[in-house]
Amino acid sequence: MLKPHYMRKISFALLASLLLSLSLPVLAYAASIIKIAYDATSGQISGVIYSDKPTVSLAVYENGQSTDITSAVGPAQPTVTEGVYAFGVNGNIGIGKMLESITVVDSAYEVLTPTVTDMTYLFDKDDVPPAPDGIDLFDVYADYDNRTYSYEFQWSPVNVPDLAGYNVYLNGEKVATVQTTSFTAENLPLNSSLQFGVSAVDKAGHESDIIETYYYVPGMFESITINTDGKPAGYALKPGDPLITFIPSISFPAGSGLNIIIPDYMMSSSNISVNDFELVKSDGTVIPITSAQLNGGYLLELFIGGDLSGGQQYVLRMSQQSDGTEISLPNKNMSDAAIFVSLRLSDWSAIDQYFSFNLVIGDQIAPAKPTGLKAAEGDGQITVSWNANTETDLAGYNVYLDGKLLTGTPITATSYTITALTNGKTYDVDIEAVDKAGNKSSQASINATPKASTNTGGGGYVPVTPASPAAPEEPGVRIINESSLKNDQGKVAVTIGKGDKQVLLPANSSAITKDSVVSFSSDELTAEIPGSLIDQLRSLVSADALKDAQIVFSFDKLTTGTVQSLLAESQKKEKNTNLKAAGEVYEFTLSIKTKDGKEQKLTSFDKPVMLKLKVADGVNSKLLGVYYIADDGTLEYVGGKLKDQVMTAEVHHFSKYAVLEYSKSFDDVNKGHWAADAIKEMAAAHVITGVSDNQFAPSKQVTRAEFAAFLVRKLGLKANGSSPFADVDATKWYADEVAAAAQAGLVTGRTNNTFAPDDTVTRQEMVVMLMKARALSTGENIDSAADVDFTDKAQIGEWAKTYVNAAYKLGFIQGRGGQLFVPKGTATRAEAAMLIAKL
Repeated sequence: MLKPHYMRKISFALLASLLLSLSLPVLAYAASIIKIAYDATSGQISGVIYSDKPTVSLAVYENGQSTDITSAVGPAQPTVTEGVYAFGVNGNIGIGKMLESITVVDSAYEVLTPTVTDMTYLFDKDDVPPAPDGIDLFDVYADYDNRTYSYEFQWSPVNVPDLAGYNVYLNGEKVATVQTTSFTAENLPLNSSLQFGVSAVDKAGHESDIIETYYYVPGMFESITINTDGKPAGYALKPGDPLITFIPSISFPAGSGLNIIIPDYMMSSSNISVNDFELVKSDGTVIPITSAQLNGGYLLELFIGGDLSGGQQYVLRMSQQSDGTEISLPNKNMSDAAIFVSLRLSDWSAIDQYFSFNLVIGDQIAPAKPTGLKAAEGDGQITVSWNANTETDLAGYNVYLDGKLLTGTPITATSYTITALTNGKTYDVDIEAVDKAGNKSSQASINATPKASTNTGGGGYVPVTPASPAAPEEPGVRIINESSLKNDQGKVAVTIGKGDKQVLLPANSSAITKDSVVSFSSDELTAEIPGSLIDQLRSLVSADALKDAQIVFSFDKLTTGTVQSLLAESQKKEKNTNLKAAGEVYEFTLSIKTKDGKEQKLTSFDKPVMLKLKVADGVNSKLLGVYYIADDGTLEYVGGKLKDQVMTAEVHHFSKYAVLEYSKSFDDVNKGHWAADAIKEMAAAHVITGVSDNQFAPSKQVTRAEFAAFLVRKLGLKANGSSPFADVDATKWYADEVAAAAQAGLVTGRTNNTFAPDDTVTRQEMVVMLMKARALSTGENIDSAADVDFTDKAQIGEWAKTYVNAAYKLGFIQGRGGQLFVPKGTATRAEAAMLIAKL
């Protein structure tokens, strides 16, 4: 997707000298389509006529006599193509006629002779449409961030009454079918050849010749680097500091222009002169700069006094004559803090290439989380140690005790002793690494309990039994006593206070039974934990230890920096995807802690926990889902339902969870594609995936197994056992999903024991599956709606008619041109996405 404020429309006139186009001639085409059949054994005549006129007449010719049968022609029905009408033909003109021809008049005469087979006379006129009349390059756009071009093409319309649209081809591959006479080819790589083609397609599927045009996508730079990244806020470039490093992809003669657009708040216009900059080749040669001027306070125009060689590296830097006040970085990161770079030929024509680079102010990379934490527990003290970090810019480590910072400034040692502690009390110790820019890592945590000892008089020590855990004095931990727990019709409600991050309950509480639910809730989150999971925890300790044990529910809110770091790792794994946290991110744990401070976590749940997370304002609700985020950034989609700004989902283990906005893009689905929104929504729901990281193949046909899998994912169904079909191999990717669809009653086989998973799904099969899925999800029966007056309704299978009628009534489907349903036609991946999105 192009970013408007990073896009530059490039004049076609400037590119004209680089671009070569080629178009093919136009074909002639008649004005109507006629498909009429006469059955001499029954006398029935039927069919359809397409015309751009609102009235037509029909006559048959037999034994030298013409008979008008316009009464068999139905009224004009508008089609999806403006100005085109469909006329149904249906009547009886008598048996045994030997028709010589048929005449259709719609201001022009069309006389057709029949093809006769077994007393059936078929009159068929359906010409191949003409090709569009030439292709023009209308506009060119550059995407600075992704270093790609997008070309918008236009062509002349094809004026035929049965036009269905235009097929678009890029480099010989069909990429789209559009109804408009324009198409934008996006994300074209630099320095590449482009073959663009377009053809006209009618409603019968006939395709014209493909006309083509050829272009070369330019690319003036092999690479560009902005050298200010990582410098501190407010830094002023000093003599010798590099500004940009670049390698041109072609050679430029002396007198060429190098343009740099720099935010005006970074420039000092009164100080800019030609002597402030120098251009240095990789071999040390200094290329003279003959002119430097600042236009508008932000456009730095430099003229180069020597030749630039393609493939060679050049550095533009501040000269020794600069005074260090010409260019300064902002005091903080800004969304519009970007530098744009372009090169022009000496005559300022043809070549104009821009790239953008977002400025990174200061070091933005946090150190790694410390590893190898160990705790040595002593008398009233704890000594914590950890492995040393390897970052070269490491400043040291911060140490926290129960959330309170103990080290005023980062320490460089890899161990720390905390004294004056209460024996028998369990403490949480957190260690974070800090670099010299002040970036902090995620915190590494360990629990430890100081233990007192008694001198035996003989030089040895005898351990003393620790006292019962004391009530925590620090904020963030809430202890609930037995008297506060009430079982109200199977629900035990626990309120989480503002600022709490941990709740402790008495493990042997009689209020919590295996059939109850413990609900922890606050304004931001709710966790409904089945009592059976509390029973699982209880079973981890002895009956004696259970008396003084506590159930610990922790919900630690991750810091903004940690979330950003995690999502940055996730972003690397989720190609072509933008991720955005749609609320707070929490790390959940559920454990039991005994009197001696030992804690055991429940890592997986026999029954799911219901999580309810508040969703922030300003996000796209159609792209939301609950995700488990692993420590390395790997995402696991959980799902969830949104209601009243709260996302609810079932989880089967605890760790880090977040509601994320998941925006997946595909290179072959442009923003204006008719199914773009549905594809994005179904990708966010992980119902439909691309055929690769960046390709969706919207025009590819859908198989029976694929469509069944889409529905199963949409409904969140799971298989209980194997598939009943002999032709569904258990090793295939779709085996479990076809099994789940069959067990839920969404699909049946083509025969009793075969499913035909790789066959293309027909339109009537797809509608039947869809309506069964709707009935399953809503609990509503299939409505026995009246028959839809499809022209080809006689071709719809009896087993499918009820479902087709109901789907039409609900607006799930529409007829194609001429009110045709085409029950045995096929569907594309884009159509499947659009259809499933309506569930």
